[in-house]
Amino acid sequence: MLTVEKIGGSSMSKFGDVLRNIIIGSRKKGDYFGRIFIVSAYGGVTNWLLEHKKTGEPGVYDFFVRGEDYQAELGKLLGKFIEINKTLKDIKLDQKIADDFITNRIKQSRDYLNSLAEVMASGYVNHQNILLAAREILASIGEAHSAFNSVNILQNNGINATVDDVQVYHLTYNTIGQRGLPLLLPAIDWIKQYRRFLASRVAIMLALARFAWKTKTKGGQTAVDA
Repeated sequence: MLTVEKIGGSSMSKFGDVLRNIIIGSRKKGDYFGRIFIVSAYGGVTNWLLEHKKTGEPGVYDFFVRGEDYQAELGKLLGKFIEINKTLKDIKLDQKIADDFITNRIKQSRDYLNSLAEVMASGYVNHQNILLAAREILASIGEAHSAFNSVNILQNNGINATVDDVQVYHLTYNTIGQRGLPLLLPAIDWIKQYRRFLASRVAIMLALARFAWKTKTKGGQTAVDA
C-alpha cells in the first residue's frame, strides 16, 4: 500500500518541522518509503504569482492580463525565491543547486508567457483559454520550487527521494534521476507500475498533479487503492 499525503503552504514554510515530525517522525529508516507527498508552494508565494486571495493585491498574472511588464515582476520574484532558499540552508538545502533550478524555471516560464502574449496579440484565438494556460504556468513555478527543494533536502538528509513535476505544458514528468514518465499515463496505472520503485523512495509531487485517485482514509493519511 502507498500513502498520499498533502502538505499545505503554511506547513511547507516550516519544512524543518515537517521533515522532523511527519516525514521522519518516530519511523525507522526503512519505514520512510512508499509514500507520496503532494506539496503546495511555500506560504504566500501563490499570492505573488497570481493575486492575493484576501486583499486582491495583484500578482504577476494580473500584470500579464493587463499587458504590463510581467517580465520585470518575475525578475523581482526571483529574488524572493532565493531569499526563501537561504532560510532552508540549515536543514541541508544545497542553495546553489536550488537557486539555479528556480532561476532556470522562471526563465522557462517567462519564455512560455512571451509566446502566449504573442499568440493573444494575433487576435485569432480565444483569450480565455490562453489566460488559463498562463495562470497554470505561473502557479506551477511556486510548486516546482517547493517540490525541488523538498527532494534536495530529503536527499541531503539521507532519505532517498524523487520529484515528479507534472505540468500541463510538459510532455513528460521531469524527475530527479533522469526518469521520464508519460504525462498522460493514468495515475492508477502509474502507481501499479512504480509500486516497487517507490518501495525504496519518498516521492514528492506538485499539487497541480490533479489525478483521479481511488483513495480511502486510514490513520489520517490517504491510502491509494491500486
